[in-house]
Amino acid sequence: RTLVDGIDERWFARLREEIATGHLRGMAFRELLSRYSPVEEVGEPTRPPGSPAGYEKRNRAADADREDPALVGYDAAFRAPHRALVADVGRVHAEVLARSLDPEATAKAETLYGLATTALARGDDREARNTLATLKGLEEQLLAAYTLRIAADTTGVWRVPDLNEGAANYYIIVEPVDLNGRSVAVTVTSEETGVSAKVRAFGLRVSEETFDAIRRDKLDDGIIQDDVFGEKQAGFLLPQYRFDTTGAAITSWD
Repeated sequence: RTLVDGIDERWFARLREEIATGHLRGMAFRELLSRYSPVEEVGEPTRPPGSPAGYEKRNRAADADREDPALVGYDAAFRAPHRALVADVGRVHAEVLARSLDPEATAKAETLYGLATTALARGDDREARNTLATLKGLEEQLLAAYTLRIAADTTGVWRVPDLNEGAANYYIIVEPVDLNGRSVAVTVTSEETGVSAKVRAFGLRVSEETFDAIRRDKLDDGIIQDDVFGEKQAGFLLPQYRFDTTGAAITSWD
């Protein structure tokens, strides 16, 4: 199966032979990595003083490597994705640090960057990709900007928690909207299930007093006059709330 132009089954047959004979294990595999180093690392060697023969020999070897289908195929299949992963980790980390106005976000980015680079150093690209996905999620949360408006239809709900049937938890339903008033989806973790999901409406837990105050506002004339629950600014992880809330949330209430 062709990976890139000029690479055919011969390279894969060679790789299968290496695997079948055990040449890709232990030191032999490290030697293979050394042999098939990226083309760009070869560079244009500097002529050693007094050694024109060595200079020409290295150039001939570099040219041969550039034309070797096995080298090109190995680089395209294995080394290039790794280099792209290294670049992505560095880029997203730098972007988060540049845009962050939140010490907590900065600290999280540094922790994730450390985990990703450690995984890369030990050759665990899968773990590095998983950490990169978390870092990208942090970036998305950091850059988001929206207003939390109190929902006009189902404004509030209350729940009886399973662990304490003598109590009640009160929630105000909010809807994130952008600067143009358009609904946006944000990632919210439900305190009831522990599951995170992208939603366009969710409930924020409030005190009974806050719940009653908003209910009275709505019952007065059917319109919530003070309908902005909070503002989320780019550069920060969490909104600034105008009402008292624990920040705990629910994502369903039917």
